[in-house]
Amino acid sequence: MRRRLMGLGLAAVLAAGVVSPTQATEAAAAAPCGVWLGSVTPTGAHTSSMVTATAPPSVQNPVTTTGPFGPGQVRFSSRFVQEPLTAGPRRTGLYGMLDGLYRRTYSITPSGEFDHDRPDTWQRIGAGWEKFTMVENVAYEPSSGAARTMVYGLRNDGVLFRWNATTGT
Repeated sequence: MRRRLMGLGLAAVLAAGVVSPTQATEAAAAAPCGVWLGSVTPTGAHTSSMVTATAPPSVQNPVTTTGPFGPGQVRFSSRFVQEPLTAGPRRTGLYGMLDGLYRRTYSITPSGEFDHDRPDTWQRIGAGWEKFTMVENVAYEPSSGAARTMVYGLRNDGVLFRWNATTGT
């Protein structure tokens, strides 16, 4: 009886037109690509949204978190990586303030607000950033070999710099 019920269930699934792994891969390859873009506003709010390469491009899921930065503090920032945690997500990224480059980690509540009650870390990476206009950090994890993180900085005269980030410095 048990085998008969399992066989009927399998037949029902097949009759419903379940997508094969090959079809799922083809559908994913045909889907438009997207990227999360964000910035820090002049008021210190951190914004982000998903931009998808459709015609015309579409913007979805705009999110604004008020409070992680002071007004007028941030001149430029890298992308922030969001790590899901049960108490609410945690975000980490780089930003330029005055002549320094900093790493910032802060938490947000499940509703998307800056969490004033959870630990908040600021780490000064270095000085000499007053002439830089952009920064980005890129993690590379090959299938074999050592993973590495590179930091790129664009100076206001158009010169692009690259550093190999080790132990968070």
